[in-house]
Amino acid sequence: KQFPEVFARPESGFDIVIGNPPWERLKLQEREFFSLSSPEIASAVSAADRRKLITQIERQNPQLWDRYQKAKARAEAHSNYVRSCGTFPLAGRGDVNTYMLFAELARHIVAPSGCVGLLVPSGIATDDTTKHFFNDLMEGKSLIALYDFENRRLLFPDVDGRFKFCVLLMGGSKVQTPAADFVFFAHGTEDLKETDRHIELTDKDLKLLNRN
Repeated sequence: KQFPEVFARPESGFDIVIGNPPWERLKLQEREFFSLSSPEIASAVSAADRRKLITQIERQNPQLWDRYQKAKARAEAHSNYVRSCGTFPLAGRGDVNTYMLFAELARHIVAPSGCVGLLVPSGIATDDTTKHFFNDLMEGKSLIALYDFENRRLLFPDVDGRFKFCVLLMGGSKVQTPAADFVFFAHGTEDLKETDRHIELTDKDLKLLNRN
């Protein structure tokens, strides 16, 4: 379907793409899966202990074992799809998180002169699994700004106060930003008004800090 009325225009794509995509790993998280159905497994100290307990449920609780196997197969199918479909050559790597996929998809569907604004974990700029995507942003001068927040004020009540997330602003293919605007360790939007917090960095600047 692909929104034909939008992509039929000469400058195809959306003028603005805004979102707060889900932050979920595609790989099945065993602690989360068993948190209600089997707290003993979820609270196992080590991964080895957890695996031993999981193997026991095949005999002790066949229904739970069946649900676990289906959930695991579903997660593996999703992971295999994003790695092989060709839509996510930059984000579909390593331990894939859904926010990475939404970020790369947003770049596909925004118009060349459009703008993308996403609320995603700050790891999009620092994690090893996202380095190909972020490097492409910087080298292509597509990153407009990255405003990094620490969740100390519990803006997201269910997320740990030490967790870092960011406002990620990206331009379409015709929007070139030689030096992106960065703010780090903000606790509220009012912090963005402080001019001395803003740092302009180019891709060459970042490579001086981290060659990866």
